[in-house]
Amino acid sequence: MEEKTRETWDRRKIERRQTGKIIKLTDSNFEKEMINIPVFGLTQFSCHWSPPCRKQESVLRRIAQDFKHTERLRVGLFEASPKNPEIPSKYGLVMIPTLILFREAQVIYRKNGYEPRTELKKEIDRFISTDQKLFIERRHGAEKREGQRRRSEPMQTIIWRDLKNELATTPWPVVLSINPEDPVLNDKFSSLVESVIEKLETTGLRALHVTGTPAKQVKKHFGITVDAPAVAVFFEGKLIDQFENVRSRVNLSRRLRRALP
Repeated sequence: MEEKTRETWDRRKIERRQTGKIIKLTDSNFEKEMINIPVFGLTQFSCHWSPPCRKQESVLRRIAQDFKHTERLRVGLFEASPKNPEIPSKYGLVMIPTLILFREAQVIYRKNGYEPRTELKKEIDRFISTDQKLFIERRHGAEKREGQRRRSEPMQTIIWRDLKNELATTPWPVVLSINPEDPVLNDKFSSLVESVIEKLETTGLRALHVTGTPAKQVKKHFGITVDAPAVAVFFEGKLIDQFENVRSRVNLSRRLRRALP
C-alpha cells in the first residue's frame, strides 16, 4: 500500500512539472508524453517555417499557462518533418497547424488550421469540466456502493488489536458500541445500535461493538469517558464524539446524525 501511495505521489509530481510548459514531441516520445498519461494531452502539429504555425504556437504557450493551475492539461508541440513521419501519418495530418486533444488515448477534439485562444480555451474548458463531473459521479457511485456493502454487513464483535488496525486503515466513519457485559443487555443494545445503523444513509459507515476487557482497553486508549452501554464515533482514526444513556432508536439516530461527518 505504501509503494502504491508513493507511486501516486511521484506521478502527481511529474504531472505538476509537465503542466504549464510546452513539451517537444517526436515519433519516439509521443506515446509516453501524450497518450499514456492520466491527464488531457493537447498537441499542435506544426512546422517551424510556417507563419500560421508560429502564430498558433504563441497561443499554445498561453493556453499552457492558462491551465497550469488545474494540473489537468499537458501541452506538446510536434514538429512535422521527414524525421518524424509516423505520428502525423497515424492521425491523418493533412494541414498545419493542426490541434488534437487527447484523453485516455482517444482523440476527443481536433482543429485543422489556426484556432484563436478564446475558442481553444473554451473547448478545453468544456472537456475538462465534463471530465471532472464524470470523475466525481464515478467516485460518488463507488462510495455509495461501498456504503451499501458496509451497511449490509452485520455488526462485528472486535478485539482490541483488530480495532486499532480497523481505525488506522478505514477511510469511513466507524460507530463503536460499547456494550455491557451482561449477555441479555449486550444483545439488546447491539440490536438497537444495528437497527439504527441500517437506516442511516452515511457512505461507508462501519459498525462494530466491544465488551469486557477490549472495551476497557478502548476507553483507556482513546480517552472515552462514557460507561456502557454507550456509543463512540470515530473518523480517520480519531474519536469525534461519544454518548451514553441511549434509550431509544430515535434518540440514538438523532445523536449519530449530528455526530457523523
